[in-house]
Amino acid sequence: MKRILIIIIIIFIIATSIIVGLIMANNARVREARRHNQQYASYLETEIWGTELATLINRAMNNNRRNDVKQDAEGNFINNETNSINIDIEMITIEETFSMERIYAGGTTEFAQAFNFVKFESRTTEYHEQTGKISRIVFRQLTE
Repeated sequence: MKRILIIIIIIFIIATSIIVGLIMANNARVREARRHNQQYASYLETEIWGTELATLINRAMNNNRRNDVKQDAEGNFINNETNSINIDIEMITIEETFSMERIYAGGTTEFAQAFNFVKFESRTTEYHEQTGKISRIVFRQLTE
């Protein structure tokens, strides 16, 4: 009888430990997603200057490199469903959408200088289903 009780208690402790471990891992993932998203949250659904957008592009490029996000043949980062981020910019002056990689290749300093006093607004924000992290933001030029 004692053996059965001891075995039941051991199984209960192991099951409880596994459940607590899973809850802690999930909480850590949620905290990481919040931390990641906070880097971009202040830029969402608000008007920002071109210099701020250049900073955001640099941040996204650095995050993708740090997370070893793969790039396609054209140098664009491929959505990896976990921690990649892409930024697209809809320009009204030439009615074309530019990827962050294209702007980065042309130089974010040059972009910031050319669009220093131009306003942009985030139009679309998408999230990774697996992690809840921001995966894509689309900005639209508001002024010329």
